[in-house]
Amino acid sequence: MFEREQKLVNENIAARRDFQDAQAALKLAELEVRRTHQQLINLGFTESEVADIAAEQSSSSDLYVRAPFAGSVVERTAVLGEAADSEGSLFEIADLSTMWIELAVPEEQAFQIERGGEIVASVRALPEMEIPGQITWISPRIDERTRMVRARATVQNDRGILRHGMFTEVSAMIGGTSNSLLVPGEAVHEIDGTSFVFVRQEPDLFAVRRVDVGPRTASGTIAILAGLTEIESVVTGGSFTMKTEFLKSRLGAGCVDD
Repeated sequence: MFEREQKLVNENIAARRDFQDAQAALKLAELEVRRTHQQLINLGFTESEVADIAAEQSSSSDLYVRAPFAGSVVERTAVLGEAADSEGSLFEIADLSTMWIELAVPEEQAFQIERGGEIVASVRALPEMEIPGQITWISPRIDERTRMVRARATVQNDRGILRHGMFTEVSAMIGGTSNSLLVPGEAVHEIDGTSFVFVRQEPDLFAVRRVDVGPRTASGTIAILAGLTEIESVVTGGSFTMKTEFLKSRLGAGCVDD
């Protein structure tokens, strides 16, 4: 229409007002094309796919929905046969290989934790499993009602065991581990909630030593906060057998001090 009106104006046949109306309609049409093009790009179409739609003058209502990243569908609001537009949400997708743990830290302990600090989480449903993680965020505010400080830790969930909404218990390293002794995780044992290690006193003589421990690190070592000196030798390999023999000789005693 615009080209026709322009030709008529050039030949002094059509009125200039008609030409101006056609020119305005052309600009509006071009604007609508650009807007529709961008909408298709926002929906995940590639430039070549948009070009094919324009070339074929396709008016199909069937559109492919592509996720912006790999993940799992955790919620679906789309209904088969229901009309959808670009304003609503059809699916919620999450990368479940990494999970967040929301922490509530007592006010008096909040100043002792820091970003980058290591934590170990245990899930109530799987109390024997230890899940290492790292603190990534600490709120600058204290909840006036609970007197707790919110924090967040990131943990790996490669096996997909963790689920949204699970209750967890978290141990956090206070003050870091730079001045603490690190021992292999298999060297530390626990009886009735008390942690201990086997310390070599003589070539064929060992003692049971109660220790205070921090959380297990990502590399599998455990920080000894108290109860052990750097010059003492700790049993690592075979310590489980020593624990078994110790329990046999303990006969119900309630102390594990040397």
